[in-house]
Amino acid sequence: MIKVYNTKEVADILKVKPLTIRQYILEKKLKAKPLGRTYVITEDELKRFLGIEVTTANDI
Repeated sequence: MIKVYNTKEVADILKVKPLTIRQYILEKKLKAKPLGRTYVITEDELKRFLGIEVTTANDI
């Protein structure tokens, strides 16, 4: 199952304000999908943004 985070959760993880996360999304630095009045960010996308290598089942 894919883990997803909203902008507030990602902001808490990165220790920034949710507004900063929304700005990253608008600048296309962080990929997210709109969901109602917020955005959702996948765990894989968050790792990519942080520079953490993501391994998929196809890579094994």
